[in-house]
Amino acid sequence: MTWDDRTAPIDDEWDDFVSRCPGGYHTQTSRWGSVQSRRGWTVVRRAVSEEGRLLGGFQMLTKAFSGLGRVGYVDRGPMGAPEIAAELVDELTATASRHGLRLLLAQPPEGAQGAELAMRRLSFGDTHIKTSLAATTTVDLTDGEEAVLAGMKSKTRYNVRQGLKAGVTVREGGKADVGLFHEMLEATARRQGFTPNSKSHLDDMFTTLDDWCRVFLAEFEGVPIAGMLAMTFGDTVVYKRGAWSGAEGARRPNEVMHWEAIRWAIRNGFRRYDFDGIEPEAARLALAGEKLTGDVAESVTRFKLGFGGDVVLLPETLSYLPNRLARFAYDRVYPSVAGFKPVRRLVKRIRVA
Repeated sequence: MTWDDRTAPIDDEWDDFVSRCPGGYHTQTSRWGSVQSRRGWTVVRRAVSEEGRLLGGFQMLTKAFSGLGRVGYVDRGPMGAPEIAAELVDELTATASRHGLRLLLAQPPEGAQGAELAMRRLSFGDTHIKTSLAATTTVDLTDGEEAVLAGMKSKTRYNVRQGLKAGVTVREGGKADVGLFHEMLEATARRQGFTPNSKSHLDDMFTTLDDWCRVFLAEFEGVPIAGMLAMTFGDTVVYKRGAWSGAEGARRPNEVMHWEAIRWAIRNGFRRYDFDGIEPEAARLALAGEKLTGDVAESVTRFKLGFGGDVVLLPETLSYLPNRLARFAYDRVYPSVAGFKPVRRLVKRIRVA
């Protein structure tokens, strides 16, 4: 087996490998790396092959942070067959050392138990910095629209039908509609208190990711009232961002928008619709068949779970610190200071959108 750096900004062979790899996810593609490189991240992509055939590898994003040093981040990697898991993790740690990382965070792909076990055996430990999704819910599209409708919670199904009767329509937009979507995203951010992606970043995503990137707009009487950004990759449509203007909520535009996006996915041959993140505690309750309570019962997570589907607990994000003393300090000190405002700001900067 031979290891190589893959340095092309857009590497179609690599991206095709990721799409076919079990648990392959768009954040491991060269196109996603290219977008993140223009946000200040350095892209390091390593691949192992045998007789010209790709067997595995990973894409690592690195960035230097004041007061912390250079940090690396691998989202849904390393990828490869279980029998080479140890070799993949060895290369992961070696790459971290070569690039002078003070901290490496890595979340194995969905279903990659071999990689997770190898990481724990080879010096990776728990992480106290939550940078990745811990759980999600996915809807199986293979049996068609009626099966999806039947799998919804009754209230969600009712809201979809009422929204359609109330005159909400949904259209697939394009790059020209990014501005409309961004205006609604800013309105949502003001209501909910988060920092939205910039319009230039969304434009860059549409340009670089090309037909992987989709926008859907819910309208009433021709006026956009809700929007969503979705990613198509492999056999899956992934819901990435949602926005609502705040108008016509009683007409259930968000339920209708997701339903029409699901119908679009079915018509175009996709097999899975991924809601891209729910609260892990809610996921555990749902898997145990228990009722959601408290804030979760009225949350975005509750909204997503209303569409039915399979609840998935994703592999934990693990951490690697080359310096053993730093590992000790990280495990002992970080949990006690995690709530401090400067630490929260630093963690927010590490997260990759």
